[in-house]
Amino acid sequence: MKRIWLLFLLLTWHLFADQGDVTRKVFDKIFEALLASRPKTVYVADRELSATLRQSEIVQLVDRPEKASLVLIPTMEAYESLMPILHRTEADAPIVFALSYRVFKNVPESVGALYWKKGRSQLLFLKKRLQHYGIVLPGSYSRYIVDSL
Repeated sequence: MKRIWLLFLLLTWHLFADQGDVTRKVFDKIFEALLASRPKTVYVADRELSATLRQSEIVQLVDRPEKASLVLIPTMEAYESLMPILHRTEADAPIVFALSYRVFKNVPESVGALYWKKGRSQLLFLKKRLQHYGIVLPGSYSRYIVDSL
């Protein structure tokens, strides 16, 4: 019985370790696409995700949103606390990437979102917002770009 329990714990631990690695790789691809011509500094308004993304080789995580060229926002509450920083002059305003559909829909600065819907991950980019920031995504992202929400 002890062996079965130990095997179960090891498999569970391995599963969750791989999940963090997969999450980091997915975000690394998104960062490469969005920050092709910008400094690759990211602020994450979520502690758990921040810990996962610390291992990224693509971007440097910063501790203050003022230093970031991209800000990941998980909730409307996080957005509201960051509003003064996000509404700087357009020349140095960071790109906003949402981690929920609600944030994506309600935050006009957000260019895209990665969120869960009915147990599946959803990746969306809004064409007008990408154009506003002068972001041109690689062709492999064309199926994720929408004209409206």
